[in-house]
Amino acid sequence: MRFTLLIPMLLICWTDVKGQQILVDQPFNGFTVYGQHASNIDSVSELPVQIKTALEEYLIDMVGSNFKNVTFSHGQNIDLKSYFSSPNHKVSNFRWQVPAYDLNFVLSDITLGIKSYFLQLRLDEYGQLLFVNWPKKGYSNKEKFQSTAKIIQIALEEANSRGFLAFKYETDLKFNPNSESLNWVFKFPKTRNPDNEQFDVIEISLTSLKVVDEYTIVKTVYH
Repeated sequence: MRFTLLIPMLLICWTDVKGQQILVDQPFNGFTVYGQHASNIDSVSELPVQIKTALEEYLIDMVGSNFKNVTFSHGQNIDLKSYFSSPNHKVSNFRWQVPAYDLNFVLSDITLGIKSYFLQLRLDEYGQLLFVNWPKKGYSNKEKFQSTAKIIQIALEEANSRGFLAFKYETDLKFNPNSESLNWVFKFPKTRNPDNEQFDVIEISLTSLKVVDEYTIVKTVYH
């Protein structure tokens, strides 16, 4: 399946001072806009005990031993009664559930090629999980993650077989909510024109290391 879309630039694959290949180094992912109906959360200590307990259980279930490599980043507490009292906020306007808690954590494990991956968890007021950008099952055993060297080898082989310009590339980690899976994302430059940068992209399944999607993207350039 091939199509074109506009997205911001991803981050370039690089090697840290210890010689580990870095495939994922995501920038700060910002805040979802809830307007005046949300208050910022700067620490998990600000959360009710019930929510903290639920969070810990979810994270341990999902990332397993990597729980120790997960740190809180930022979050919001949304006043749902106030939010939906606004005439602009009607239930019929939303295709997703507005959470009571919109929370962001950072997973960092250089041995897996991940310097920073933002985990976003949205919970209702009772601690029930409404959304998370990490598979709920099947990705808690870090031993099942392939080495970065193996991942890069396969990505370059796939790129070369398609005739992509593989002299340099950019990488990321992407959650697919439809298949509840994680994919390595490799972007290869399609053109060299800095005013119209296009990339051939392949997504490789973290578990099977098979190409699960490929498409073209365009980098938006502003002057």
